[in-house]
Amino acid sequence: IVPAVCAILFSDGLRTRLVLGWIFGALGSFAGIGFSYQWDLPTGPAIVCSFGVLLMGLALLASVGKWFRLGAG
Repeated sequence: IVPAVCAILFSDGLRTRLVLGWIFGALGSFAGIGFSYQWDLPTGPAIVCSFGVLLMGLALLASVGKWFRLGAG
């Protein structure tokens, strides 16, 4: 669900959302696995937490981007 929500923040087209969802899914999964290995954490919860951090960061980035677009117009 999280990669799809992240993709919705940045695209309106179905194909672009699909590709972005795959990218965000791979990024979140690899980050969670890396954190799990680095800090000796359980892998599943580390992946879930990395998806949460990814969603919060991208939502903040999307809202800042919208704020700048509204201010420039």
